[in-house]
Amino acid sequence: MAQHGEQRCGELHDPGQRQQQQYPHDHGGAQADRARPRLLMLGQTAGQDRNEDDVVDTQDNLKRGQGDQRKQDIDFEQSGHGRPIRLAGAPVYGSLDRVNRPFRPDPSWCFAGYQVAPYNACAEGSPASAPRLHHPDRINGMTYRLLQRAAPLALLSLLLVACEGELQIRLTDAPIDDATAVNVRFTGVELLTEAGTAETYDFDEVRTINLLDLQGGRTVTLVSDDDVPGGTYSGIRLLIDAPSTGSESTITFSDGSEFPLVLSSAAGGSRSVSGSFTVEEDERLALTVDFDLRRSILEPTGTATAYRLAPRLRLVNDADVGTLTGRVAAAYLTDPDCDNGDDNSVGNTIYVFSGRNATVSDMDNAVDDAITFGAVELDDTSGEYSYTVGFLPAGNYTVALTCQGRLDDPVTQETIAFTSTTNVSIESGRTQTVDFD
Repeated sequence: MAQHGEQRCGELHDPGQRQQQQYPHDHGGAQADRARPRLLMLGQTAGQDRNEDDVVDTQDNLKRGQGDQRKQDIDFEQSGHGRPIRLAGAPVYGSLDRVNRPFRPDPSWCFAGYQVAPYNACAEGSPASAPRLHHPDRINGMTYRLLQRAAPLALLSLLLVACEGELQIRLTDAPIDDATAVNVRFTGVELLTEAGTAETYDFDEVRTINLLDLQGGRTVTLVSDDDVPGGTYSGIRLLIDAPSTGSESTITFSDGSEFPLVLSSAAGGSRSVSGSFTVEEDERLALTVDFDLRRSILEPTGTATAYRLAPRLRLVNDADVGTLTGRVAAAYLTDPDCDNGDDNSVGNTIYVFSGRNATVSDMDNAVDDAITFGAVELDDTSGEYSYTVGFLPAGNYTVALTCQGRLDDPVTQETIAFTSTTNVSIESGRTQTVDFD
């Protein structure tokens, strides 16, 4: 939030922090006058005499420069003398002999001793009655050529207040059964604007990420506190390198077989995830994209050998999420009705449904599907089964356990058994424990 005296997004901005100091290379004039900022007004009639009454004091309105201003000097004419005219903080030297014609840029602006400022910050009155071009000291004039050269530079040196904030984007993953690696190549991300355009952030080089490494609340950073234009966005698009032919994105199964992954829009898959978020000026926003592999990997069709990648994504604000974790008794996973492999380790899954006492069901691409999933994993050291589901927005949920998760196809409807269900409330920034004993 901009404080009193600070400039806001969209206003003119002098990039340096300004405080009072004496002009360098001053020639004449009282010491007190040299320490006070004066205005350079537009519209001075050629050859008009100037007196001290014409000078408007803007000490309350304008911020002064600091540091060694000599480093910013722009020497237009080595033969010029006199005090520099400062255009947007940069001293401009030139000959100060006479003016052959009036200089009349846009009268809604005036040049201040250290900074270009809006007209209404410089003097009262309408643009039609704009004060004349004036220098802090008595100056007989400037060459028209000098002003022609100085004005464009001054305009270029005008900077809008940086309407930017910092954005971090991380990637996490909901689990999939039977696979040992899902390597997806990412080339960048796009921020989707409400106007239908996109801000694109390409990676320096293609990043291959094994999404299975991102289960249980683990993440990888895609965008690390980058400065992005402030404003409200409608979503994020992941730039994925998985073409229909020659794809280097792959999936590897527990038997060692490996197949290419190709992008597909089947089953509602999209590289984009909707979700409005606002990047505030000078503030940091952290987001996480949940790449739900359980619903994103589709089997080949026809004679094709490539598996289809139809991304199902979920976008959350890290400030609004909590974590669900817990233990699972082995008895739930060794029941004769389980279909979880010879070692009871495949397909043990936590389904998380929105709301309390929700109807639990398999995945079938319906609106009441589980919003995310967690894998039940064996800790070889403790011998206990446990799970973690991260990045759940604060709210109420129904949590269900099944040992038949690998039977659940993301598109078709199956009947799978849930061995236990319970309700849970998630709070932002907190971890909630739910054990299945």
